[in-house]
Amino acid sequence: MPDENRASQLPPTLQLGTPVFTRLAWIVPAFVLAVAVSLAGSGWSTGDDTYIYMNYAKSLLSGDGYSYNGTLSTGVTSPAWLLLAGGLCKLLGLTVIGWKIIGALVFACAFVVILRIRRIPGLLVAVLLLNPLTLRWSSSGMENPLTMLFVALLFACYLSRTETIRNCVALLAPLSIFVRPELALLSIAVVLLVLAEGKDWRANMRGLLRPGLAGLVLFTAVAFAVDFHIIPQTAEAKGIFLAMPNKWYSAIAISKILFVSGALLMLCAYVERKVPDRAVRLFWASAVCTMALSGYLAYKNILVSTRYETSIGFPLLLAACLVLAGRSRLSPLVRAAAYAQLAISIALFCFFLPVKATDEGVAIGDFAQRAREIVVHAEGGPKTVALSEVGAFGYYSALPIADTVGLVSGQAMEFYRATGTRPGDNLASLEAFLTRFSIHYYVETFGDDKPIEGRNLRFTPLLETLVVRNNMTQFTPNKDHWRLYRVDFAERPGH
Repeated sequence: MPDENRASQLPPTLQLGTPVFTRLAWIVPAFVLAVAVSLAGSGWSTGDDTYIYMNYAKSLLSGDGYSYNGTLSTGVTSPAWLLLAGGLCKLLGLTVIGWKIIGALVFACAFVVILRIRRIPGLLVAVLLLNPLTLRWSSSGMENPLTMLFVALLFACYLSRTETIRNCVALLAPLSIFVRPELALLSIAVVLLVLAEGKDWRANMRGLLRPGLAGLVLFTAVAFAVDFHIIPQTAEAKGIFLAMPNKWYSAIAISKILFVSGALLMLCAYVERKVPDRAVRLFWASAVCTMALSGYLAYKNILVSTRYETSIGFPLLLAACLVLAGRSRLSPLVRAAAYAQLAISIALFCFFLPVKATDEGVAIGDFAQRAREIVVHAEGGPKTVALSEVGAFGYYSALPIADTVGLVSGQAMEFYRATGTRPGDNLASLEAFLTRFSIHYYVETFGDDKPIEGRNLRFTPLLETLVVRNNMTQFTPNKDHWRLYRVDFAERPGH
């Protein structure tokens, strides 16, 4: 006789209503929702730096090691993202779409971890999910979602009621520098918080010792996988080649990032910090790290991209939401701040719509492939090409690259050390750079209607296209003329 209650035949842990099914009931929809929101938030937009990651991944997967189009190079900010996304692409195929989907999946994992840290009110969940700058880069192919996931795991470990899990912050801390170098500061701060728990810091240290040793082992393994290039060569190059002339530029840019990231909720968390708990201590640690990083960037005054938000603003916003979630109910002030933040998020989502529909890699890829044909046909093989936007062009052309910003090749740094000038400062420095390294091909990436008129060198235009970029000026995507030039070192006629 058939059993009328077949569910009762299942083991207790697999029956509906048990914790396993209860968790799956919200984890799966939350994960799917986060993936969809991420893909919608980034759209078709893919930054040039994404192709830099993809090019390094192509080199690693083909057995060429850490190189960029045949040149030994370590120009990635996040080796961990390169290894994770590149490894998955070995299974999925090395494509832009695959790279973006991996980003969306990692973003969804971070979102699920956040929901597991503490019971967060739905209004604050919406603020975190729709955070405009986090969402803007979540599936762009950059390391931002991995940064989010790392911060979420770090906070989840620290706020865990289980001491063993809490001590796992020492496991994560050594790996932080591979995710983003800035996260090392936050990781150290959280480890110090665990060390200061209670009154017996020696016992806390003993608890941190074993996971800390495991973290060092993982650190060594990852360092070995990336040829022990712990700090990317981009660190020095960015400090020199991305320096901004306006001395207040970085301070203003960081202020904008923090404002749109949730400054109102951060202020609410400061106001309602009176009940001492771990979340409040985490908020203070995040605030100190944010101020330290902001101060450093303001002092260096370099180009600050909105994608820095996940390492500057996101940890502080998450800590603020965790503080507010610990209260019995959200106050009217917090609700007003949350609704205002959602309004900002929706407005910026609409603002970014024009660039979300823009994939500059398509136009650059076509230009790069045609440029390769021209160079190889003229020279009988690949020759070095100098340019500043090296990502998509380098990926699709596979030509040797001389990066005038110094991110993926060393010529620019060598030139700067010898002359004290940057190749892109003016035409004279560009000509001196091309002459010094005997580079006969140059790609202009921010051109206007008129081709370059050389002073001492002859620039012959060979190829031109108009590229619609994934950034904007006055609500309109920027459009730049890209030109491939043949550079001849003989003096121009009449000079």
